[in-house]
Order: sequence, then C-alpha cells, then structure tokens
Amino acid sequence: MKKTLTRMAALLSCTALLGSTALLAGCQPSSTSPADGTSSSAAASSADTARIGVTASFTPIRWLAEQIGGDYVTVTSATPTNVEPHDYEFSPKQVAELESTDVIFYVSGFQPSLDAAISTIGAGNAVNLADAAKLVHHRGLADNHGDEATEAGRVLDPHFWLDPVRMQDVAEAITASLSSMDPEHRGDFEANFARLKQELTDLNSRYTTGLAQCATTTVVSSHAAFGYLTDRYNLVQVGIAGIDPDQDPSPLDISEVKRIMAETGTRTIFAEANSPAKTAEAIAAETGAQLSSLSTAEADPEGAGYLAIMDSNLAHLREGLQCQ
Repeated sequence: MKKTLTRMAALLSCTALLGSTALLAGCQPSSTSPADGTSSSAAASSADTARIGVTASFTPIRWLAEQIGGDYVTVTSATPTNVEPHDYEFSPKQVAELESTDVIFYVSGFQPSLDAAISTIGAGNAVNLADAAKLVHHRGLADNHGDEATEAGRVLDPHFWLDPVRMQDVAEAITASLSSMDPEHRGDFEANFARLKQELTDLNSRYTTGLAQCATTTVVSSHAAFGYLTDRYNLVQVGIAGIDPDQDPSPLDISEVKRIMAETGTRTIFAEANSPAKTAEAIAAETGAQLSSLSTAEADPEGAGYLAIMDSNLAHLREGLQCQ
C-alpha cells in the first residue's frame, strides 16, 4: 500500500496497539482486491494504491469505515448491499480475496460463513469489532428483555448498530485501527470521527426525545433484532421470530406474543422491512393490530444511508407507540 518505511511504521504502530487492546488484532496492511458485489468510498483508479484497502463485513460497518476513512480508504463490502447478511454464503473467490485486502472489519457471530472464511484462511488482517460493540445477551423469542447472559433462553445479540451509542464505540475502534495503519493521516481520521460522533450523538438525542413519552413501551417485532435499541430507550422488545431470523416461533411463543399484546394494550406489530412477514400478518389479523415496518439496517438496497434509515425507524416507532 505504501513505501517500505511507511509500511514498517504502520506495522510497528499496529503491534504496539495490539499489546494494549484486542480490538486491533491482526491489522496488518497488504494489497487490496475488492470482493464481488461491493462498493467503495471513491471511484476505483490507480490512486487506490495509496489508500488503505478496507473490506467491511456488511452495510453498517461499511458506512462507518467510509465516513472515517474518507479519501484515504477504498472500502468494499464483503456482503452485497441487497442481501440478508445472516445467511449469505461466501464464494471461494470471495474467500480468497479476503487475504489480499489490507484490513477486514467484522463482528464475530453475526455471519457464520464469514467467520468460517476468516478462520480457514487464518486472516491476520481481520479486526473483530465485537468487543468494541459491547455485545450482550438478549432473549430470542417472546418476552425477551434484559441482558443477563446466565438466564435461560438468552443468546448473544450481534445487532449493536441499532444503538447509536454503540456505533460511536465501534467507530472509535475503526479510527484507531486506520490510524495505526496510516499514521500520516491520523489527524484526518480523527477529524472525521469527531464529525461522525456528533452526528450519532444528535441521532441518539432525537431518539431519546422522540421516545420519551409513549402510550405503550412494548415493541412487538417480527424479528428480535431490536434489543439494543429498546434497551437504550427504555422500551421492551417482544420478538416473534428469534434473534436469528431463521429461529421460527413455536405455537407457545405465538400465544405468548398475543398474551403480552393484550396485557400491555399493544396495537402495532413492526414487521422487518423487505422481509416476509406472514406470521406477523397472521397475529395482526387475529388481534386487530396494525402493521408497521422497521429496518434492521443490515442492508441498504436503496442507498438511503444509515442516518436516514434510523430516522425512518424513529418515525415509525413514534407513530406505532403513540408517542407525544
């Protein structure tokens, strides 16, 4: 990526950081080779050889890397923006390309196929952001609130990006990693992070104010992906399907959802945008509830951007929960 001395300096800086934190594990620069179905923060050109080649596991992490790296990174997404990241299977070609990128930003446990690929190739350039995200355990099916890892039925929830505060923590880890690889542009990365942090702080403020006074605090969702969001803003998530969208509810789970709705006076079910919602539709028909939508922001096929997606979610929550 850079001249030999610059590369050595970046590696020494990365090694020093590794001694103090596990977040920067393996941030060793190499050459860049974009994966299939990806996008970059700048048009590909010969100038890309002077940029850090970043592979982000999926859309929210790609967005963070683009915002922080700016003109000094070329960001590709390991997962196409129009597919479900949970179940995406990486081709042998994509797995091979992971070895030639400078750094891979990912969250272990969210995409099993990517975890397996990184393990198979022994990717020393992979930075696991799970610790920075401060992942906790949430209950996967009905009546799922809290974060006690020892309570039966709770599983580690990877959906940290739906909490703007956790997004700030992950952005800070990405900033540190990029700065260690390209110390010449540390000031640019830190300035970009400061701007991004303010945008996320403002988003958090909009949510805090917008959800402060609601007629109901129960968020019934077709997919239990919103635990971090509901925890942050003093709401209660009740998932129909589990944290893994393939975790289907049993008849007892569905009965529990309907019981909670009746007990709490919940009149809205939030179906995941761009996903099948047959069970949610059936429960809505039986209970007389209305259907609304929430995006998990895992994919962004329309290119709206993270902030716009989150603001749209806030508007739907305010309407569905009857907030003042």
